[in-house]
Amino acid sequence: MSNTWIHRDLRSKVRDILLCSDEYHDEYYSSGIFGGPSLHFHRRALGLAGEVTEPTQIELIYAVLTSWGMHRMGASGSKMQSFGVFKQSIASVTDDTQCPC
Repeated sequence: MSNTWIHRDLRSKVRDILLCSDEYHDEYYSSGIFGGPSLHFHRRALGLAGEVTEPTQIELIYAVLTSWGMHRMGASGSKMQSFGVFKQSIASVTDDTQCPC
């Protein structure tokens, strides 16, 4: 599996997400599309439904992606990497995704 996308400069995207997060969250919540487990894990990952430590937050983000359909059971459909690979991937781009504001 190629990891070339990971090595792109993500600073402008991270800056946009951080600076416009209120607008993006308003759109997310007002859409009414997401509820149930998707909304629960989204709120937990953001720390909006109780305090979250960094190791737990990575697990919650993994759960959010799963609840959004990023991993399908069976032979077809989207597949996520194992949690260990996901966690290592997050660690490998941590410096690039810190707030550049």
